[in-house]
Amino acid sequence: TWNVNGYNSIIHRAVVNLLNDEQIDVLFLTEIKCKSETIKEIDGYSLIVNSNIPANYHGVAMFINNKIKYEQISNILNIYARHDT
Repeated sequence: TWNVNGYNSIIHRAVVNLLNDEQIDVLFLTEIKCKSETIKEIDGYSLIVNSNIPANYHGVAMFINNKIKYEQISNILNIYARHDT
């Protein structure tokens, strides 16, 4: 797991290098703070993203090596964060 505190092009390059160099099975990113479409897929890995609304808060993403078999389960918890301004 890696708390990236905001996913951007610098983090993306670091993630690509880490996955390619280490052949990690699962990489879980926290605090992505971006829209799901901002995170690009990486060859050899499946991507699951759960971004927050508004996108500048929280959010998680997971890269799963294609050699790992998994079943994605959709679950709606209806838990909402309150952000005071």
